[in-house]
Amino acid sequence: ALPLAWPLWRQGKTGLLRALVLAGVLAQLAGIYIGGYRSLWLFVAIALTVWPIALSGLSGGLWGLLAAFGLFLVLPVVGENRFLTLISAFQGNFQDSSSYNRWQRALHAFDTLLRYPQGIGWSGAGWVHSDVLQVAVNMGVLAGVLLVGWYLFTLYRLLRAIRASRGLDPLAVGLLGSYLILGGL
Repeated sequence: ALPLAWPLWRQGKTGLLRALVLAGVLAQLAGIYIGGYRSLWLFVAIALTVWPIALSGLSGGLWGLLAAFGLFLVLPVVGENRFLTLISAFQGNFQDSSSYNRWQRALHAFDTLLRYPQGIGWSGAGWVHSDVLQVAVNMGVLAGVLLVGWYLFTLYRLLRAIRASRGLDPLAVGLLGSYLILGGL
């Protein structure tokens, strides 16, 4: 819901309405931080970087990158360290059992997919923590490819709509941010 604050901000004609939207954004950011989901933190940072590109090109992306970095700088040290464990996990150095267990689940699901490319049936893979991998293992490679294709096609259509409006459709731009975060998660 965080990127959907953009169309509300654009519709807010008074200082009070914009102040309420800003308060809502800050409350959502606080909730995202308190939730502690490093992957959500990462995809919010990615959306803050990619989303402004849709609004104003690469210069907007630079401002978005600076905003994401600014959010990282205002995190308490505990939050910064927790986020850095995500970077370590990407490098194969797991700092906690949560990231290690997710990695092991993904490896097991991928091995299962290689052995049974036609899938093993609903809920056969257990809880994989990756919707695409979950669908592919349960329903087969073709179902996984169709899911990814559907996502990318919808993303393409959304980007095309934003380009056609020259970034002036605030709802489409807000949906892009939400769609990027959801796709990443």
